[in-house]
Amino acid sequence: MGGARLRISAFPTVSESGDAHLWRSASSGWPRVTASHVHDNAWAILQDVIPASSADSSIPRFTWWDHRGMTEWIQCSFVKSSTIDRVSLYWFDDTGIGQCRVPKSWRLMYLSGDRWTPVDGAENYGVQLNKFNSVVFKRGTTAALRVEVQLQDGMSSGVLAWHLDR
Repeated sequence: MGGARLRISAFPTVSESGDAHLWRSASSGWPRVTASHVHDNAWAILQDVIPASSADSSIPRFTWWDHRGMTEWIQCSFVKSSTIDRVSLYWFDDTGIGQCRVPKSWRLMYLSGDRWTPVDGAENYGVQLNKFNSVVFKRGTTAALRVEVQLQDGMSSGVLAWHLDR
């Protein structure tokens, strides 16, 4: 009862085998992940797996479901400022099963003081299926990055993985 809202703050180490899962937290130096709306697991975007496809349901995912056709965001706030010049996103798309599609468009922003500013020199914000969509931009140092997406009309969207190249 109510397990969908259960928040676990610490995970035990249960195995040293190659199949064991390494749990990450902000206190261990991994970014804090927040979003405008979370239906699934926001931490799923930082997993160290390569999805089999954009519809891969065997791994955790993040979605903005059931928000549709709006502007949404997800962000990573770093424990200490990081220098970054490239990010890669693997979009979730469950065509034929549900109503999540790649977004209509997206952009990457960085935190400058207390303002969100688009990264300099970014081009080719890809929304291709079944691959990482990378964007390269002018190298900069920031405390946080935000992906802002425009959802397709009548559809939601999600992210299977977000690689931060730092």
